[in-house]
Amino acid sequence: MLRNQLFLSFRPIIFSILFLLAPLCLFGQNLNFSGRVTDKSTGQALKDIHIFVPNSTFQTFSDSLGRFTIPNMPAGRWEIALIGEDYEEIQQVIELKKTQVSNFGFSLLPTKTKAPPVLKLTEKKREKLVEDFTSNFLSTSKYQNQIRLLNPEGLVFLKRIIQKS
Repeated sequence: MLRNQLFLSFRPIIFSILFLLAPLCLFGQNLNFSGRVTDKSTGQALKDIHIFVPNSTFQTFSDSLGRFTIPNMPAGRWEIALIGEDYEEIQQVIELKKTQVSNFGFSLLPTKTKAPPVLKLTEKKREKLVEDFTSNFLSTSKYQNQIRLLNPEGLVFLKRIIQKS
Protein backbone atom coordinates (compact mmCIF):
# COMPACT_ATOMS: atom_id res chain seq x y z
CA MET A 1 0.00 0.00 0.00
CA LEU A 2 2.72 2.42 0.94
CA ARG A 3 4.55 1.47 -2.22
CA ASN A 4 1.50 2.39 -4.39
CA GLN A 5 1.07 5.72 -2.60
CA LEU A 6 4.73 6.51 -3.11
CA PHE A 7 4.46 5.69 -6.85
CA LEU A 8 1.33 7.86 -7.20
CA SER A 9 3.03 10.80 -5.52
CA PHE A 10 6.09 10.57 -7.83
CA ARG A 11 4.11 9.84 -10.99
CA PRO A 12 3.90 13.53 -12.16
CA ILE A 13 7.65 13.92 -11.67
CA ILE A 14 8.42 10.72 -13.59
CA PHE A 15 6.16 11.72 -16.50
CA SER A 16 7.69 15.22 -16.57
CA ILE A 17 11.19 13.78 -16.83
CA LEU A 18 10.14 11.40 -19.61
CA PHE A 19 8.37 14.24 -21.40
CA LEU A 20 11.52 16.37 -21.28
CA LEU A 21 13.89 13.57 -22.35
CA ALA A 22 11.79 12.26 -25.27
CA PRO A 23 12.66 15.15 -27.67
CA LEU A 24 16.37 14.66 -26.94
CA CYS A 25 16.12 11.06 -28.10
CA LEU A 26 14.31 12.10 -31.26
CA PHE A 27 16.72 14.97 -31.92
CA GLY A 28 19.67 12.59 -31.78
CA GLN A 29 18.41 10.74 -34.86
CA ASN A 30 18.85 13.75 -37.14
CA LEU A 31 22.11 14.38 -38.97
CA ASN A 32 24.02 17.34 -40.34
CA PHE A 33 24.31 17.32 -44.13
CA SER A 34 27.52 19.18 -44.93
CA GLY A 35 30.08 19.45 -47.67
CA ARG A 36 31.91 21.71 -50.07
CA VAL A 37 31.11 23.18 -53.50
CA THR A 38 33.85 23.81 -56.06
CA ASP A 39 34.22 24.91 -59.67
CA LYS A 40 34.71 21.76 -61.76
CA SER A 41 37.14 23.36 -64.20
CA THR A 42 39.34 25.27 -61.73
CA GLY A 43 38.79 23.49 -58.41
CA GLN A 44 38.22 26.80 -56.65
CA ALA A 45 35.67 27.07 -53.84
CA LEU A 46 32.33 28.60 -54.82
CA LYS A 47 30.48 30.96 -52.50
CA ASP A 48 26.79 31.86 -52.49
CA ILE A 49 25.69 28.59 -54.09
CA HIS A 50 22.13 27.69 -53.02
CA ILE A 51 22.00 24.11 -51.73
CA PHE A 52 18.50 22.81 -50.98
CA VAL A 53 16.09 19.89 -50.90
CA PRO A 54 13.30 20.70 -53.40
CA ASN A 55 9.83 21.06 -51.87
CA SER A 56 11.17 21.29 -48.32
CA THR A 57 12.56 23.83 -45.88
CA PHE A 58 16.04 22.27 -45.86
CA GLN A 59 18.32 24.84 -47.50
CA THR A 60 21.50 26.85 -47.09
CA PHE A 61 24.16 28.77 -49.02
CA SER A 62 27.86 28.00 -49.34
CA ASP A 63 30.29 30.31 -47.55
CA SER A 64 33.43 31.96 -48.97
CA LEU A 65 35.33 28.66 -48.67
CA GLY A 66 32.58 26.73 -50.48
CA ARG A 67 31.47 24.96 -47.28
CA PHE A 68 27.86 24.45 -46.26
CA THR A 69 25.82 22.66 -43.58
CA ILE A 70 22.13 21.81 -43.38
CA PRO A 71 21.47 20.73 -39.78
CA ASN A 72 18.90 18.27 -38.42
CA MET A 73 18.13 16.25 -41.54
CA PRO A 74 16.71 12.78 -40.92
CA ALA A 75 18.67 9.80 -42.22
CA GLY A 76 17.56 8.50 -45.62
CA ARG A 77 17.65 9.25 -49.35
CA TRP A 78 17.36 12.90 -50.36
CA GLU A 79 17.29 14.71 -53.69
CA ILE A 80 19.65 17.68 -53.43
CA ALA A 81 19.74 20.64 -55.84
CA LEU A 82 22.53 23.20 -56.24
CA ILE A 83 22.01 26.49 -58.04
CA GLY A 84 24.49 29.32 -58.50
CA GLU A 85 24.80 32.36 -60.70
CA ASP A 86 26.87 31.63 -63.82
CA TYR A 87 26.90 27.87 -63.03
CA GLU A 88 24.83 24.99 -64.33
CA GLU A 89 22.24 23.65 -61.92
CA ILE A 90 22.72 20.10 -60.68
CA GLN A 91 20.40 17.69 -58.91
CA GLN A 92 21.70 14.61 -57.19
CA VAL A 93 20.33 11.92 -54.89
CA ILE A 94 22.32 11.42 -51.71
CA GLU A 95 21.95 9.05 -48.81
CA LEU A 96 22.45 10.19 -45.24
CA LYS A 97 23.40 7.36 -42.90
CA LYS A 98 23.66 7.43 -39.12
CA THR A 99 26.91 5.49 -39.16
CA GLN A 100 28.62 7.65 -41.80
CA VAL A 101 30.03 11.17 -41.63
CA SER A 102 28.09 13.22 -44.16
CA ASN A 103 30.74 15.36 -45.82
CA PHE A 104 29.84 15.59 -49.51
CA GLY A 105 31.66 17.27 -52.38
CA PHE A 106 29.92 18.88 -55.34
CA SER A 107 31.52 20.36 -58.47
CA LEU A 108 29.63 22.76 -60.72
CA LEU A 109 30.34 23.57 -64.36
CA PRO A 110 30.28 27.20 -65.51
CA THR A 111 27.40 28.00 -67.87
CA LYS A 112 28.32 28.22 -71.52
CA THR A 113 25.93 31.05 -72.40
CA LYS A 114 27.06 34.57 -71.78
CA ALA A 115 24.97 37.72 -71.62
CA PRO A 116 24.55 39.45 -74.97
CA PRO A 117 26.89 42.38 -75.52
CA VAL A 118 25.37 45.79 -74.93
CA LEU A 119 25.87 48.30 -77.72
CA LYS A 120 27.26 51.75 -77.11
CA LEU A 121 24.64 53.85 -78.89
CA THR A 122 24.20 57.54 -79.41
CA GLU A 123 21.10 59.04 -77.86
CA LYS A 124 19.52 59.58 -81.30
CA LYS A 125 20.13 55.96 -82.35
CA ARG A 126 18.76 54.68 -79.03
CA GLU A 127 15.59 56.81 -79.45
CA LYS A 128 15.14 55.38 -82.96
CA LEU A 129 15.50 51.79 -81.68
CA VAL A 130 13.03 52.42 -78.84
CA GLU A 131 10.58 53.92 -81.35
CA ASP A 132 10.97 50.87 -83.62
CA PHE A 133 10.47 48.57 -80.64
CA THR A 134 7.27 50.29 -79.54
CA SER A 135 5.86 50.43 -83.07
CA ASN A 136 6.61 46.72 -83.70
CA PHE A 137 5.52 45.28 -80.38
CA LEU A 138 3.02 47.69 -78.87
CA SER A 139 1.13 48.97 -81.92
CA THR A 140 -0.79 45.70 -82.32
CA SER A 141 -2.04 45.70 -78.72
CA LYS A 142 -5.50 46.99 -77.93
CA TYR A 143 -3.93 48.48 -74.79
CA GLN A 144 -1.26 50.45 -76.67
CA ASN A 145 -2.43 53.77 -75.20
CA GLN A 146 -2.10 52.39 -71.68
CA ILE A 147 1.32 50.77 -72.08
CA ARG A 148 4.47 52.80 -71.41
CA LEU A 149 8.09 51.78 -71.25
CA LEU A 150 9.13 52.85 -67.77
CA ASN A 151 12.80 51.97 -68.25
CA PRO A 152 13.66 52.12 -71.97
CA GLU A 153 17.39 52.39 -71.21
CA GLY A 154 17.12 48.87 -69.81
CA LEU A 155 16.44 47.44 -73.27
CA VAL A 156 19.34 45.40 -74.60
CA PHE A 157 20.11 45.75 -78.28
CA LEU A 158 22.19 43.09 -79.97
CA LYS A 159 24.89 43.93 -82.49
CA ARG A 160 22.96 42.25 -85.28
CA ILE A 161 19.57 43.93 -85.70
CA ILE A 162 17.10 42.12 -87.91
CA GLN A 163 15.84 44.31 -90.73
CA LYS A 164 12.15 44.50 -91.59
CA SER A 165 11.30 42.53 -94.70
